[in-house]
Amino acid sequence: MLEGALVMSATLGLFVFILQMGTFLAQQQYYAERARAGARYAVTTSFSSSNTTPIKNYVCYGSTTAPSGATSGMFNLQPSMVTVTRRGTANTWNDRIEVSIAATSMVSHIPLLPGTLSGKTIVATAPTQSLGATF
Repeated sequence: MLEGALVMSATLGLFVFILQMGTFLAQQQYYAERARAGARYAVTTSFSSSNTTPIKNYVCYGSTTAPSGATSGMFNLQPSMVTVTRRGTANTWNDRIEVSIAATSMVSHIPLLPGTLSGKTIVATAPTQSLGATF
């Protein structure tokens, strides 16, 4: 009876740990995919350093405009977490656009490791070789 309780609690703790790690990986992969999508969107439209709101909205909501009443996207992704920067020299071989997502947080339900964990900053960069090109 006691042995069964010990084995069951260890198995349950391991199961919760595996589920939580899977959620963490899925969330990090989601952020990375959204940063890549935002960088691709930025280099295929007419990029303006003075107005990055459409790109930030595209990263968060998949649309250049925020849905009415929406304050955050999936996994609590907010436009304030997204930074869009033009790197290199404009209209040269090293011209690129960088989209980064910072201040990500994940809620942990792992036994002995409860609370909110901070994620790393996700960065995606795309060259602007075809900036604003349409087909």
